[in-house]
Amino acid sequence: MRLKDVVAVVTGGGSGLGEALAYRLARAGARLAVIDLRAERAVQVAGALGRAGHDAAALAVDVGDRAAVARAFAQIGDRFGRVDLLVNCAGRSMLVPFLDMTNDDLAWVLGPNFLGVVYCIRAAVPLMSRGSRIVNVTSVSGRVPTPGEAFYSACKAAVVSLSEALEAELAGRGIGVTVVLPGEMSTALFAEHPSWERRPAWQRRMEIPPERVAEAIVRAVGRDRFEVVDRASMRAALLVQRAAPRLFRRGVARYWRALEPLIGRGAPASRTT
Repeated sequence: MRLKDVVAVVTGGGSGLGEALAYRLARAGARLAVIDLRAERAVQVAGALGRAGHDAAALAVDVGDRAAVARAFAQIGDRFGRVDLLVNCAGRSMLVPFLDMTNDDLAWVLGPNFLGVVYCIRAAVPLMSRGSRIVNVTSVSGRVPTPGEAFYSACKAAVVSLSEALEAELAGRGIGVTVVLPGEMSTALFAEHPSWERRPAWQRRMEIPPERVAEAIVRAVGRDRFEVVDRASMRAALLVQRAAPRLFRRGVARYWRALEPLIGRGAPASRTT
């Protein structure tokens, strides 16, 4: 896909990877619809793009709200006339054992990480034509189980599976699909929930900058690639998972033994929403 003059919709576009990607797509000549839960973030990014001479619109949307998503894409259709590229970046997580999560916690994670992807795809496809593309940003947790983020990992795995199926289902419409599985990124996600204050230092050192992943996404879209895995250590983990599954599961168990004392029972309680 050539990015010059494409209409790109980026969810979670007000911070982190979504923000980095919005700027990168704009530099390539794309016209942007920046969607974010927080209006001020969307307005800030779209405003900066506009002042730099790019065509950009801001929309404050909770992507986990189906009706709100439908209204937003109606506005995008009125404003731009079409959608050429949909990038589902919105997401959030918490570092809480699965059985310690409340029902509110489950809904809080499920909304943007899975339902939001579903709602945005279903709203965007009627505005898409042949040559368009959907990019679903998941996580390496979508293929590698992540204790402490079990439900987040499950949501991301569901998006990977959905992406694989949609690649076949949408091929007849000429709509491509790309799934992105980055490792830990230095983004605002870690400020969204108090449980991340318990994150160990060795996990923080694994972070990669969102600009790097944004660049990888732009390359993948340009080459019509289906899957992007960033970084090399994540690709190695996937290889071990496939080649030596028993050894891999032992490694996951060892990871959890190191993490559980920091976040397990007795740690500060999860918040509710």
